[in-house]
Amino acid sequence: MTRTSASPEGFATDQMAQYYASFAHGGFGLIIVEGTYTDELFSQCYFNQPGMATDEQAKSWEKVVEAVHKAGGAIIVQLEHAGALSQGNRFESNILAPSAVQPQGGNLRFMAVKELFRCLWKQRRKILKT
Repeated sequence: MTRTSASPEGFATDQMAQYYASFAHGGFGLIIVEGTYTDELFSQCYFNQPGMATDEQAKSWEKVVEAVHKAGGAIIVQLEHAGALSQGNRFESNILAPSAVQPQGGNLRFMAVKELFRCLWKQRRKILKT
C-alpha cells in the first residue's frame, strides 16, 4: 500500500497511522500493510521501508494498529524478505537470495543453506511475535 513512508530506521510513522486509518474510515474491513522487513541482514527491500526486525520497530506499529482499530478496521502486517529484488538495504550492500537465478539487471549472491535457514528462522520468530 504505502512505500517509503517509514523512518530511515524502519519505524512506523504518524503519517502511516493516518494513511492506514483513512482506509478504515473509508470502509475497508481488513487492511494488509506494506511489505515489512524482518531482520537486520538481507530482508530490507527499499529505503524507508518499515521493519519488524527489532522490538522497537514492532512497538512503533502500535500507533498504526490503534488508529486503524479506532476507525473500525482490522489490520495485519505483510512480512517480506526482498531476496533478489532489493532496491535498497541499509544493513548490507550485497543482495542475498534463495535462488541463483539473476533478475534482469541484478547482481546477487546465492544463499548458502545455512543462510537460508537463518532467514527462515528469523521469519518464523517474527510471525510468532506478531
